[in-house]
Order: sequence, then C-alpha cells, then structure tokens
Amino acid sequence: MVNLQNIGSGDSIVVLGGASYPSLYKMAKSHDEYGMIYTGNPEAELRGDARAFDAVGIPSIVYTSLNGMHNNHVSSDIWENIDRRLLRMTTQSAVETVREVADGYYQGRRIKSRRR
Repeated sequence: MVNLQNIGSGDSIVVLGGASYPSLYKMAKSHDEYGMIYTGNPEAELRGDARAFDAVGIPSIVYTSLNGMHNNHVSSDIWENIDRRLLRMTTQSAVETVREVADGYYQGRRIKSRRR
C-alpha cells in the first residue's frame, strides 16, 4: 500500500515505513531522482490509512510532507498554495515504486495478509 498524504506542501517529503518494510522503503528511495525526499527518519511509525493495512500484514509506506501542515484544513488550504514541483517529484517517485511492485519485483507480503 502506497499512501500519499499531504504531499503538495512543506519543504520536503519524508517516506515512512522503513522500519516495518525496509525493502519496500529501499525500493521507493531508489526512485528519488531529485534528492528531495527521505529527509526525515525512515524508522518513524506509519501513519494515516497505512496503519490499517500494516495491521493485517500488507506492506505499506507513506509519502508525507515535512513541515507542511500549516495549510492543512484551514482557509489557506487552496490549490494556489500547492507546491507543484514537490507534488510532481513525489508523485513520480511513487508511480515508479508502484510500477516496480506491480511488475513483481517486491515479494514482501507477510503470511497473515494472504488469502486462505
């Protein structure tokens, strides 16, 4: 599960989930062509929707902004305040990660997430 959360604001992007899914995190990191993400702690806990997927063993990472919550759910939360460059670069990294997973290069599911 790849969760994109609040990625159009802030000064950089951090990807969370490295502690639980290090190979998925490494795969995501390999698609950062711009050197603008992973400035935070990859060992930080998953947050948002990713927690529910992680709870049943589905590999998850979260792309989220660093220092980007100042416009979240307030009157300045408008499209003009979206950092399009940051949004584009983060989305490109996430798309390439999803493509690599879809092509079968990641096999990190835990047993409890498989259908019986």
